[in-house]
Amino acid sequence: YGDIFTFILLGQKTTVYLGVQGNEFILNGKLKDVNAEEVYSPLTTPVFGSDLVYDCPNSKLMEQKKFIKYGLTQSALESHVPLIEKEVLDYLRDSPNFQGSSGRMDISAAMAEITIFTAARALQGQEVRSKLTAEFADLYHDLDKGFTPINFMLPWAPLPHNKKRDAAHARMRSIYVDIIKQRRLDGDQDSQKSDMIWNLMNCTYKNGQQVPDKEIAHMMITLLMAGQHSSSSISAWIMLRLASQPKVLEELYQEQLANLGPAGPDGSL
Repeated sequence: YGDIFTFILLGQKTTVYLGVQGNEFILNGKLKDVNAEEVYSPLTTPVFGSDLVYDCPNSKLMEQKKFIKYGLTQSALESHVPLIEKEVLDYLRDSPNFQGSSGRMDISAAMAEITIFTAARALQGQEVRSKLTAEFADLYHDLDKGFTPINFMLPWAPLPHNKKRDAAHARMRSIYVDIIKQRRLDGDQDSQKSDMIWNLMNCTYKNGQQVPDKEIAHMMITLLMAGQHSSSSISAWIMLRLASQPKVLEELYQEQLANLGPAGPDGSL
């Protein structure tokens, strides 16, 4: 059929683009030619929530991206370093995987846990981090199971994983909404002014509408999901690569010493 062809899948036309030109068209296509909302909304909306990302006009998505950029500025990222460091050190201290002088572990699972802990603490605040209990982990897992290929075509099918996905989304949204409501009751607190929830609570769309609490909750769910997948996969690959190349690991350590100086009494560089 060549590099571009269409076939019928579950009653819907599905077009495949392969090769350099096909990838160029899909990955760098113009908004008038390719519609990300039409493709991704059925998959992402039940997980992320309504009225954001692919469940809203592209112009609104662009505004939401600007709101989120607050937590990704240079100064904000610099302030995240001690938070991330503490989360990693706490994990190494408390995880059963690191109690002995040697052993075996599932590095993919470990990096996934570390990533969600650091992402929650750095981007979402202490309240959210404190709620990363067994219940929250189960909710995240059930939400994540919503990203299955069948949901591109049948996102609302009454399948077991979709029922769990919907229940998890409703519960997680209520957790965030409760945090937002409590903050409004408590008033502004300096300790909260650097996190994403506080930022979104004070954001306004161009039409003058303040970001609704429901949308804030949905954005926080999206941040947690989006910030975890690629980061945990990349970090797991890095750790596996370093484990297979001890020489490179030592070179990286020496590079840190050369640029940051020797470690202090507390282990800091």
